[in-house]
Amino acid sequence: MKSVGARELKNRLSEYLREVQSGEAILVTDRGDVVANRWKKAVRLVAKIHRRIFNQRNDFEHKLSREIVKKYGIIVVEDLKVKSLC
Repeated sequence: MKSVGARELKNRLSEYLREVQSGEAILVTDRGDVVANRWKKAVRLVAKIHRRIFNQRNDFEHKLSREIVKKYGIIVVEDLKVKSLC
């Protein structure tokens, strides 16, 4: 397996593309870090942030609905078709 820097890969892309098509594996690095591993880590971080936002929204909705139920005793939800309102 050949290790290639990101800049070198960009400059000599056609050569490395031929090598990959012939079956040789190439590991792309940037400043010594494997680029694919950093990508996986970034994807996990984004998923963690989205999960946290989802939980915050659910928590707020639950607290608000509990407060409304305490105050009024019931919550009624209706699905409106916005197109038919015009």
